[in-house]
Amino acid sequence: MRRSGRRECRRRRSPTDVTIAGVHIPAESKVLVGLPATSFDPRNFDEPEIFDIGRQEKPHLAFSHGPHSCIGGELARLELKAVFGSIFQRFPALRLAVAPEQLKLRKEIITGGFDEFPVFW
Repeated sequence: MRRSGRRECRRRRSPTDVTIAGVHIPAESKVLVGLPATSFDPRNFDEPEIFDIGRQEKPHLAFSHGPHSCIGGELARLELKAVFGSIFQRFPALRLAVAPEQLKLRKEIITGGFDEFPVFW
């Protein structure tokens, strides 16, 4: 989910004066928060632009956080664990049919994903 193709910003307001990365934001200011950008912060993720299935788990904001958290987030995590926990048992030879560099991300729709994901099994 961290690498989601979603291009999403959230409108928020700063309840107090705060300084972020040297920029002062006065209390009651309206701000736009680019959630996907947080997943590519090199201070939190080593080589954030590279997909690494073995990467150590780190917090991300794909499902937002706190009172704004997606109510379907836990269901999505459960579904992903079920799929990745069983797909390679069922299809042990499953592998990409093309080089990873050939995969093209869909950027024009909110759900992201790939145009095609050819595999051999």
